[in-house]
Amino acid sequence: MPERTAAGSGWFAVLPDCEAARGAASILGRAATRIVEHASGRPWLVGQWADDEVVVATVGDARVAAVGPTPPTEARLAAFVREGDALGSLDRIGANLTGSCHLLASKECRLRSQGTASGLRRLFSARVAGVVVACDRSDVLASAIDAGIDERLVALPLMDPLIPHPLGERPLWRGVSAVPAGTALLTDFSGNARTRRWRHAHAGPTTNTTTLGSEATA
Repeated sequence: MPERTAAGSGWFAVLPDCEAARGAASILGRAATRIVEHASGRPWLVGQWADDEVVVATVGDARVAAVGPTPPTEARLAAFVREGDALGSLDRIGANLTGSCHLLASKECRLRSQGTASGLRRLFSARVAGVVVACDRSDVLASAIDAGIDERLVALPLMDPLIPHPLGERPLWRGVSAVPAGTALLTDFSGNARTRRWRHAHAGPTTNTTTLGSEATA
């Protein structure tokens, strides 16, 4: 794991809400300076980021986070969260908020993690210590699983500078996968995950009574 990152080169990883994720939390936590917890108290987000780059809102036992250079305020983020449909809230948030952010949600041991439809904010995934972990940096995941370079991908530009899609978007490390743009990573209570295309819902803010969550510093 990188011992530290320079300004502007931070990272975050998304951990499943299950006991099986303890090993992954330990591995990724070695280089982390920040942590945000699931409602269960288990680590949800770990990494290195500036104070104003991560905003977390809590509605009941649901957690929703926006990660980026210009995230919304906690109150604005929470206004779109429906406790009974916390994962689906990301559709409303993405459709109604400006800016470019990763959007993350956690509710009852289920997670949804996504970048942007344009691919500007990307996500990667890998199985770390038996569970699927998402991260905004492929090299962090590669370090966590001690992955080697995929020599075939390194050689592709030498054979053809115009690498066909989707080969050009694949990470260089074995065992690390890219979550396609416009696709969410859905993680279940056992730490397994699948991807699903998402679409924006244009419903406005809800009238939930909310408690704003806060970030803890490790």
